[in-house]
Amino acid sequence: MKKKVIILLAVFTVGLYGILPGITAFAVAPVISDVLTSNITENSAVVSWKTDVDATSSTVIYGTALGGPYGTTVIGVGDEKSHLANLTSLTANTTYYYKVKSTNGGDETISVAEYSFTTNAFTITGVTSSNVTSTAATITWNTNVIATSNVDYGLTTGYGSSAPAVADATADSLGHSVALTGLTPNTLYHYQVKSEDASANEEVSVDMTFQTQADLPPVISSVLPDGITIGTDSSASINWDTNELSSSQV
Repeated sequence: MKKKVIILLAVFTVGLYGILPGITAFAVAPVISDVLTSNITENSAVVSWKTDVDATSSTVIYGTALGGPYGTTVIGVGDEKSHLANLTSLTANTTYYYKVKSTNGGDETISVAEYSFTTNAFTITGVTSSNVTSTAATITWNTNVIATSNVDYGLTTGYGSSAPAVADATADSLGHSVALTGLTPNTLYHYQVKSEDASANEEVSVDMTFQTQADLPPVISSVLPDGITIGTDSSASINWDTNELSSSQV
């Protein structure tokens, strides 16, 4: 009789760990470890972690409030024990708080610790005015992410004009250049540059100024007579150069 009891216990023990076919092992809640944040940009980040057993699903819950609530959930990808989730459409220069969750056969484990990271700042640098004439100027700058180009300008810090009039969302770049035309000669202009990235994060520069050149008369040079004819119908052609487009009169 004792032999039968031992055999039954052995069968039950083997079945408990799922070794015998047709017998399901009890699910074990995953233990979460090695939680890391990487590839942080101004609008995205990657969260990765590991579990000690195979997990059937993995998620990240996150938000901008310390201790929650976590308003967004992202489903993770990866193999059964290594997991990662891509967090996108984040706001630049913002601290996010998150926890990770893994599930195995209905038993869920959520990380006890709360983790955090701060997205990179969206920055504008190298704002410069160049090629300034009496009626035009070129404004250039750089951004650390691909973004749109727009300049507000005017006679005061209230500006009043923009170039282009509507920001071209398709003209995304890291280096930006906008031409201002139709300006008034010998006038001080205020301007600020603006750029917006793909996640609608907008960055605006400080106020800057430039002065248009005075509207000076054209400089005449290289005056040459040509084709002089003496007679009853005398005529002559006079040629000269100017340093800018201008009308002509002799």
